[in-house]
Amino acid sequence: MNKATYHSQASAVRLAMFTCLTLSVSSMQAMAGDDEDDHGHGDGHNQTFAVTKAEWKADKHKLKIKGTGSSGSSVLVVNAYDPAQHIGDDSIDSKGKWKVEKKRPQPVPCRIRATEN
Repeated sequence: MNKATYHSQASAVRLAMFTCLTLSVSSMQAMAGDDEDDHGHGDGHNQTFAVTKAEWKADKHKLKIKGTGSSGSSVLVVNAYDPAQHIGDDSIDSKGKWKVEKKRPQPVPCRIRATEN
C-alpha cells in the first residue's frame, strides 16, 4: 500500500468513527429531557439526567461528553456496546452540570451510555 492510499484510508476511518459517534449522540439528544428541575428553576436540584453533548475531536484524539443531572450525584460513562470499557466518571456540580473527557479511547465508541448514581 502506498503512502497516499494509507492516508486516504486513515481519513475514511476517522470520518466513519466521527459519523458513528455523531449519529449516536443525535439519538441520545432526542431522548434527553429539559435542563430545568420540576419547578422550573434550573438551579441544579432534581434536574432530569441527560447527555447534552458528545463530540469526538479527531485532531486531539479526544472524546468529550457533557450533561446535566441532580447536583451531588455521580455520573459513569461507558461504551454502550462494551460496558467494560470505562470512558470516565464525574460528580455533578452545584449547577447540575457534569463533563467527562477521554484522550485516545481504544476503541473510539460509536455509542456511549451515561448513568447517574
